[in-house]
Formats: sequence, C-alpha cells, structure tokens
Amino acid sequence: MKKNMGFFWLLLGGFFLWNPVVGVRDLLPDVIGYLWICIGISALADLNDNLAEAQKAFRAMLWVGFGQAVAWLLIEGFLQKTEMEVNQYEEPVWVLVFSFAFLVLEWYFLLPGWKLLFKGLSELAEHHGGTLVLREHRGRSMCQRMTALSRAWVICKTLLTVLPETSVLTSFREKSEAGVFVFDWFPYLSLFRVLAAMISIVIGLIWLVGYLRLMRSALLDEPWKKRLQTRYQEEVLSDVGLLLNRRVHGAFSFLRVGALFCVNLTVLYREMLPDWAAAILLVCGVLLLGDLLKQTKAFYGVSGALLAVGLCRTLLNERFLREDHLPAEALSLHDAYMQYLPIRILSWVEAALTFSVILILIKLLTDLMRRHTALDYGDAELSRRATARLHRALNQKAIPVVVGW
Repeated sequence: MKKNMGFFWLLLGGFFLWNPVVGVRDLLPDVIGYLWICIGISALADLNDNLAEAQKAFRAMLWVGFGQAVAWLLIEGFLQKTEMEVNQYEEPVWVLVFSFAFLVLEWYFLLPGWKLLFKGLSELAEHHGGTLVLREHRGRSMCQRMTALSRAWVICKTLLTVLPETSVLTSFREKSEAGVFVFDWFPYLSLFRVLAAMISIVIGLIWLVGYLRLMRSALLDEPWKKRLQTRYQEEVLSDVGLLLNRRVHGAFSFLRVGALFCVNLTVLYREMLPDWAAAILLVCGVLLLGDLLKQTKAFYGVSGALLAVGLCRTLLNERFLREDHLPAEALSLHDAYMQYLPIRILSWVEAALTFSVILILIKLLTDLMRRHTALDYGDAELSRRATARLHRALNQKAIPVVVGW
C-alpha cells in the first residue's frame, strides 16, 4: 500500500521545476520534476477524475521536458561545435524558436495540468476529511491560492525565457530598410538574460515555497492519508485485473519507446537516439513484466553488454569530434584513422548486440503470448486447433520485425 499516497514524490518534483530557463539551458532538468510528479500522482489519480486528467497533462510534459534536454544538446553540442563557421545569428534564432515552441506547449499542458492537480487534491480533501490543505486565508484555501500562483508562475517563467531572445529580431530589422527598429538590442542579450533570470528566480522561489507548504501539509495530515489509503486498498489494490492491465500497459510503453531509440538517427555525426538508451528502456519494460516472462537472464546479459559497448562508443566518438576530426578524415589521415577505428569496431559490435536484444525480446514476448492466449469453443480439439492458428498468426507478425531490422 502507498505509505504517503505519493505526496512525497510530488514534493520532490517541485525542486526541479522552480528554477529559470536561460535560453534552452536548464540546470535542474524539468523532465526529472515531471517524472516525479507523474510517479506521485499515480495512486491519487485512481481516486479522482481531475487528478487522472492532470496525470495525462504531466505525462505529456515528460515529452516536452525530454525535448528541452534535446534542444539543449543541439545548441551546446552541435551549433557551437560544427566543422563549418555558422552565421552569428543562427544559434540565437534557434534558441528563440525552441523557447517559443516550449512556451506554447507549457501553456497548453501545464496551465490546465496544475489547475486540475490542485482541484483534485481539494476534492479529495473535502470528501475524505482533509483539513490542512483546506485551510483558508482571506477566503481562499491553499489549493485555490496555489492554482492562481501556478498560473502566474508558468506564464511569467516562460515569457521571461522568450523575451530576451527576441532581441535578435531587432538586429534584422535594424539592418533592413523597413526601419521598424532604430536600435539594435541584440548586443545586450546577456544583460537581458541575467535580468530575466533574476526576476524568474524570485517568482520561482515564491511558487516553490507555496508548493512545498501545500505538500508538507498533505504529508502531515495523517488522518486524511489513512482514509485515502483505506479507499485505495479497497477499490484499487483489490482489483487484480486492473493492476495487471496497468502493469502490462506500462511495460509496453517502455518497450515502444525503447524500440524508437533503436532507430539509428544521427545528426552531425552524433547519435540523437542512442542504442544504449534503448537498452535501458527495454530493460525497464521487461522488469515491469516481471514473472510474466520466463528465462530473461540472456536478455539482461546482452542488454548490459549493449549498454557498456554503446556508452564506450559514444564517449570515444565525442572525444574524436572534440579534437576537430571528422569521420571522412579517417580515409586520408593516419592519426584520424587510428582514432576512428575503435569507434567503427564498437559500432559493429553495438549493432550486433542491438539485433540480439531485439531478437531475444521478441522470443520472450512470443512465449508470453503462447502461455496467456487461447481460444475456447467448448470442444477441446476444436479449441486446440483454433489456438494453434492464432499463435501462428501472431508469430508471423514478428517476422517482419526481425527481417526489417
């Protein structure tokens, strides 16, 4: 049973969300905060519809947070370190584009997400005897105050991220004949970023203090938590079918995303979807399935080897590129060839291990399918033949995956 009903994870999530984002640089990655909030809200979402909708919003924000991390990697790793000299405005324009895109996504998902979260907590407190989170100040409860504060914080934080980056537009207009801007503000971009970050820090700390007070009140309200735990045990933990379906759904979500990372997507000689990350995600999916799968030792062993080889290849490739080498130079320069040869060998080993991981995983899943699917027509022989046809049809669906890989 959930000891704290997820409130502790909700509290931890706030520590990774309050800080300002400068350009696309986020020293406390938001994706970690969204992950902890999703974990914390999982049990409560089973008890309230508004919290279930809030959970969907924060799940979507997991992808937004992942996109922010990728954008940071693109800016820091690629645009600043390419073999060609880029236009001085290329990086700031991309930062502006990314910042504005994330502003739109955060307004779309986070504004209703926070509103639904606090509304759901308020409803649970009203129906299950919660008192601390319903304490009123000037006619508004803690949840109502946090709803308004979160809305203001999200809007201000995202605007303060985007506004400094718009100074690059004045450079274009100031140099054009339109004459819309008579002064170029772009040289003062660093100053604008510092000022915006300082204001964002103040607003973020105000939000963090209010958020921590609310979650602390929920953690300290023992009678309310016990009532929630009792209801969770009676309505959720007793439903074995629901828990099994949720477990399988979560596992296959990891497997789907892990399969996506097996795609060899490379940008400027760096992997955007590394195979070693696929190994981690696929292992998480198999772990969730647990004892539903049999004989998983080979899968874990090959996945561990893939993780080790993939990380080594990534580190060697990064060192190779940081020394201002390009893979094409390995065809003509001896030093570049000797440095790039281990990378190529590890790439071949990594590809073979990735194929092995996928092959073993498909075998595990087909075995799972055979043991847990059957057709029953009332007649033993008829049911046996129908089940065999079903299993053959399902096995045939795995063939294109192996051949295509």
